[in-house]
Amino acid sequence: MVVDGSSSGIYLVDPVTGNQTPISTAVNAQTIINGLPVNLLQQAASLTIEPGTGKLLASTRQYGIIRVDPKDGSQEVLLKGGVGWGPYPTLSSGDPFIYPAGIIIDPLDSSILVTDTGIRINACSDPNNVFSCNSDPGKIIRITKAPGSAAGVYSGNAVVAKGVLLSDPFDIAVDGNNGAASNIYVTDMNAKLGAADPGLGGIIYLDATNNFNQSVFFSSYTQNPNATPPTSGTGCPMGITMVPPLTVNGTSYPTRVFATVWYSQSNGYGCAPTAVLSLTPNVLLPTSAGSDFQTIFSGSPLVFPFGMDTDLIGRVIIADEGSGYGCSGTIFRLDLTKPIQTTVGSWDGIIDHLNPFGLSPIVGSGCTPPNQTFLKNPSDAAVVKVVVAVETAITPLSVTINAPSTSPEGTAITLTSTVSPSGTYTYNWTVTKNGNSFASGPAESLSFTPDDNGTYDVKLSVTASGATGSDQKNIPVTNVAPAITGVSGPANTLPPGASALVVASFTDPGSQDTHTCMFKWGDGQDTTVAAP
Repeated sequence: MVVDGSSSGIYLVDPVTGNQTPISTAVNAQTIINGLPVNLLQQAASLTIEPGTGKLLASTRQYGIIRVDPKDGSQEVLLKGGVGWGPYPTLSSGDPFIYPAGIIIDPLDSSILVTDTGIRINACSDPNNVFSCNSDPGKIIRITKAPGSAAGVYSGNAVVAKGVLLSDPFDIAVDGNNGAASNIYVTDMNAKLGAADPGLGGIIYLDATNNFNQSVFFSSYTQNPNATPPTSGTGCPMGITMVPPLTVNGTSYPTRVFATVWYSQSNGYGCAPTAVLSLTPNVLLPTSAGSDFQTIFSGSPLVFPFGMDTDLIGRVIIADEGSGYGCSGTIFRLDLTKPIQTTVGSWDGIIDHLNPFGLSPIVGSGCTPPNQTFLKNPSDAAVVKVVVAVETAITPLSVTINAPSTSPEGTAITLTSTVSPSGTYTYNWTVTKNGNSFASGPAESLSFTPDDNGTYDVKLSVTASGATGSDQKNIPVTNVAPAITGVSGPANTLPPGASALVVASFTDPGSQDTHTCMFKWGDGQDTTVAAP
């Protein structure tokens, strides 16, 4: 599952084909607020899956925490927050919920943990620099569950931590190690984690056994004290995830914390060259700093890597708001058991060997392969690790028949179609006249020739991967007058009373028309006969 704040939607991405299926978008899930229809997923930043229900939980800086039912894409507000409500909504503590960012489930009690960066994005001296915005102390918020409560039922909210080391906390991860609640790791792109730290941020550890006391797990400044952001260093980490133990080339690695760093000149987020970093927690002394710092990957094709998750075999799924392949955004898969291969570095020329691998849009097919054009700037991914019996919502296709407003009988009519979004479709045309089938076809266009005047009803249905769409047009067909092509009779004069055979020939494009011929003899008498 992928959330994309730029396209205001949640999408299901096939891990094999890369195909994107809309789950909840402005098309199928509008909500009425203050009398106006809105899409609650505007500026969505992070995504997780609600245990027991299979519903999707998204944090959005516009409206707060939004719950989405994947069966129909419907959206509901679980906890108000963000800038979309006018004054910032307040939590049970009385604190404002300003900028919802990361979201995750605490596996020990199924409560929801959310970060609030505290950044007031509607109060910035420079709209292109997030560091110029007014900012409250960052917070960690828990949407609480009562013991024994049903899946998806919550009892309130509470502030787990506020300020101290937290400045602008973004993404969040948990380890599940404590018996009552999970220890927490959060990235903070602006924290000052030491006396000399100018505010390069890092990763902060919150100890569940000690009232979520905060300690420094990783300091960007300590790691690179001579860095010159944004051209060097590891400052302002954004995304974070826990990578389970695995063995690579005979070397066993314990659980590690992965984080992403990058820099965007257009909005001021981040302050370091693009990279994926890793550190190893000290399980014997978890409040100590992480060890074994490694740069797992740096540079292209990653551009703005943000949210991450791991799949069932430990591969890291990365939502990148940019793409080194020239696309607007890409979902990458990083296999830690295989060598790094990129198109700008060492590569054997086999697309399947690229690592990180561009999963969607799938690498090697350009930026707009069929059924992979919905994502604009994906910000987070959540891997479905259990079977959830749901029916994903399907966005209807927009179908338009292009046809003449009217046409004469006997002249071919060509019908074309316009379908969006672009893709590979199955077409079914039907044309009826007076309720009877007249023509049909399975292609993008259809041509038929009306054999009579009247109204022809045209219908087109289009299907693709469960999505459907249709259109209908009525085409009035006008009558065309017959044209006399010749008259023949006796070559010589006949005596009075003799029989004469006179033959008239004519054409008519309306093959179903009936005709009457009238002969005027010039003596005041006419003869009318039905044409055979």
